[in-house]
Amino acid sequence: MADTCLRVVCVDDGSTTDRPQAMAASQFSHIAGISILRLRRNVGHQRAFAIGLTYIYQHMACDAVICMDADGEDRPEDLSQLLECFESHNRTLAVFAARRKRLEGRVFRTGYQLFRLAHRLLVGFGIKIGNFSVLSFHQLSALVVSPDLWSHYAATVLKLRMPMATLPINREPRLAGHSRMNYISLVTHGLSAFSVFAEVVATRVLIGGSAVLFLITLVTVGLIGLHSYDGSIGVNWITMTLALLFLVTMNAVIIALASAFGALARRDQLGFLPIRDASYFVSDFSTLYENTQRTYGCGQFYSKNAAN
Repeated sequence: MADTCLRVVCVDDGSTTDRPQAMAASQFSHIAGISILRLRRNVGHQRAFAIGLTYIYQHMACDAVICMDADGEDRPEDLSQLLECFESHNRTLAVFAARRKRLEGRVFRTGYQLFRLAHRLLVGFGIKIGNFSVLSFHQLSALVVSPDLWSHYAATVLKLRMPMATLPINREPRLAGHSRMNYISLVTHGLSAFSVFAEVVATRVLIGGSAVLFLITLVTVGLIGLHSYDGSIGVNWITMTLALLFLVTMNAVIIALASAFGALARRDQLGFLPIRDASYFVSDFSTLYENTQRTYGCGQFYSKNAAN
């Protein structure tokens, strides 16, 4: 990948920091240009990714797209591993960084493990990937017509069942400052991943609730039968408890059933379609740096660097 040259697109998602104009005086041997895609307002990092990817698809035909955060937790030094894996599979697989080590506090790590467990139970498989990835332009064309991209990038790739590979890569400390995401934002981000699989989650809850409901019914009938047989077993409090569990589970099953039908009905409603609607959020697109000394022999890899 020594001859690969990148074009960087930074998504300015409502930043209050001035643009680094001094960067224009620098020279980069493997960067063809650096551009800023400014959004009209802050929409959150997942939606910033959706808008940036859609803009690239519509205006920057290329070979492949690299997605990474701009805070330094995704190291540019690790790009070579992703690109080498991408090339080794003839650019047919989306390659994601699988998080091997996290640097957040104990509370966050505990919550993250609980999220992964809940994801495995409710969706059917665990998830250990984030934004750091590389995918082909052809795969990008599938993402920009998926309404789920507006909610969660990695979950959408998984839902579309794109051919993919993962590489274990550690997260690094932020370059500066602290994340503005509080625990409420992190929970919302996790729920966004679940929302992409809403029909699967609702169906699994429906099946699980129905199984519990059936089990409660069997136990209740069995206890009533034993009481009728010898009359020595007092089942009043047990029956009351089981009846309460039955009602709670029945409500959960009804809600899950309604949610499943609702999610399935929404399949015919496109909602937010990135390729159609993302442009409404774009304020302007400007070039910060252009490598005028290298106009040939440059591989068309566009790097999308999203910042909140």
